[in-house]
Amino acid sequence: MAYANSSKWVEKLEQEGELLRVREPACVELEIAAAADQESKSGHGGKALLFESPVRRDGTAYGFPVLINGYGSAKRIAMALGREKVEEIG
Repeated sequence: MAYANSSKWVEKLEQEGELLRVREPACVELEIAAAADQESKSGHGGKALLFESPVRRDGTAYGFPVLINGYGSAKRIAMALGREKVEEIG
C-alpha cells in the first residue's frame, strides 16, 4: 500500500502502535538526535518518533513536525511496502 503523503503514513504508524508523539518543544540539534539514537537502539528498532514542536538551540520554532525512525524496523519497512513481513519483499 502506498501512502498519499507523510500524514497518512503517520496515521498508519499510530494505528499500529508504532508511533510515539513528543508534544513538548525539543531541540533539533540536541534532544531529537539523542532521543532518536536511544529509541532506535531499543528492541526491534524501537518506535517511530514524531516531534510536534521542534525548536532551534535558541528556542525558536521550526514550524513543522519532525518524524524520526519512521522506517527503523523490519515491521515498518514491510508496512510501508504493503506487506505483512519484510521477508515477503522481493
